[in-house]
Amino acid sequence: MKTFMQWMVIHGQDTLETFGLIVSLSLAAVSFRADAKERKISNLMALADSHRSLWMQVTEKPELTRLLKKDLDLKTHPVSAAEQRFVHLLITQLAVSYTAMKAGMLPEMTGLRKDVQSFFSLPIPNHVWIWSSEFQEPEFVMFVEECLREESRAQSPQEPSPQEG
Repeated sequence: MKTFMQWMVIHGQDTLETFGLIVSLSLAAVSFRADAKERKISNLMALADSHRSLWMQVTEKPELTRLLKKDLDLKTHPVSAAEQRFVHLLITQLAVSYTAMKAGMLPEMTGLRKDVQSFFSLPIPNHVWIWSSEFQEPEFVMFVEECLREESRAQSPQEPSPQEG
């Protein structure tokens, strides 16, 4: 018992300071994680609000009614300036969202690939993407192009394996 008391007299202050530092760092880490989670949710809410306000334009502006149509002849009726501008805004929002998600500022969006596939497979968005992709970051372009390749593979008929044929 005497040895413990002697040790406490000699090392007690150092031990308390170390313990206090560990507790402080642990509390800071917990607080940091909570703040990061809160920021991600806040960022996601802001993104959803921006997304909603952009897409409301499709229903409010008659010049955007063709945007989601699958069967269009763009040679006969080319993409209008309003359609190009709107799709480019959507692409810019998608690029920013993708960058934020990759930086950990947004949670992973599980349906993002499917959204990209379905949107860019439409004639007008696909046409604008070809033009707009030149202005985007290479990593984002690779992501969209990969999504489009996945979509085209899913839609193309599978060739039979040698055993089936």
